[in-house]
Amino acid sequence: MIAGDECECEVSCPDLCSCSKQQTSCISRNLTSIPNGIFEQTEFLILESNNIKDIPPGVFSTLQTLYHLILNENDIETIRNDTFGGLGKLTILSLKSNKITELAAKAFRSLTNLTLLHLAKNFIKAIKEEVFFGLHNLNYLYLGDNDIESIHNGSFRGLHNLQLFLLLNNDITDFGEGVFNHQSRLIKIHLSRNNIRLVEKGVFRGLYELEELNLQHNLIKSIDMKIFKELPKLEYLDLSENRLICNCALVSLKDLYIVLNHGDGIMCTETTGVDLGNVPDYDLCTNKGDYCRRENVTIINGHSIDSVYGVSVIRCAFMCDAKQECNAFQHPNGLQRVCNLWSIGDKTSWLTNVTRYVDIYERC
Repeated sequence: MIAGDECECEVSCPDLCSCSKQQTSCISRNLTSIPNGIFEQTEFLILESNNIKDIPPGVFSTLQTLYHLILNENDIETIRNDTFGGLGKLTILSLKSNKITELAAKAFRSLTNLTLLHLAKNFIKAIKEEVFFGLHNLNYLYLGDNDIESIHNGSFRGLHNLQLFLLLNNDITDFGEGVFNHQSRLIKIHLSRNNIRLVEKGVFRGLYELEELNLQHNLIKSIDMKIFKELPKLEYLDLSENRLICNCALVSLKDLYIVLNHGDGIMCTETTGVDLGNVPDYDLCTNKGDYCRRENVTIINGHSIDSVYGVSVIRCAFMCDAKQECNAFQHPNGLQRVCNLWSIGDKTSWLTNVTRYVDIYERC
């Protein structure tokens, strides 16, 4: 080698794979194990859509510059606590669509720079304590489409930078008060399509940055609205497709865009053919008179609701606010959002006909 010349390092490449200095790609090559001969300075390793079942301890330890590791759509069953040893620079790890049933304690402890962890579409049944120990820089955690039934209160301890938590399509029935403790930077939580029946008071306490909470498609019958008042930046709350009873509490939250669309889970009396404009406001705003949307219900001026479960929400808002300082529509876009849901163009005419409490809105 001539002094001063740069070294032209030869890029090694496993059989059946394609390689560059930065990337090693082995997609759909029927591999049954991690291949030999991976270039030690590779930054992106893609082993997607193979038949890999096991990851031996230390198999990645020489890949000191690896940033992205993609192992989607394999047959991996177990993640041991030394599986990813030595990958201190790794920022993205995706294990989606494998056959993982269990995660060892501190399974990812060496991945101190990891920002995204994708574990969706596996067969994980429980999230034990300290599984995610050491992931101080993790921003995005995907656990959807597993068989998770329980989460230990200490499972997410130490994830101080977590911003998005996704846990849809699992078998969770409830959350303990301490599950989300210390995740003060969380912005979005998606818990849809589980079996959640109970949301304990205090479970979201301390989530000062949370903007979006999705609890769609669960089995919730009642919920304490004070839970959401502890979330100062919450803007979007999806409670659709649950078993909630229509009542004033659901529209008393200040500055929130609440989705409460129709569904078989909503407990409503039959109102087919009823003109809701003739139903007393008191009946609309109590659980005794629960007049929610059913097919072919007629509303004032011939308007019908196609995507939201009941006109009682809007009328209930005005009646409740007569005693609650008009909280429901203090958000500057609140009324427009509601009108958009109903696809009603002339909101002034609609409001005048729907409720006697128009003057309350004008004071908001």
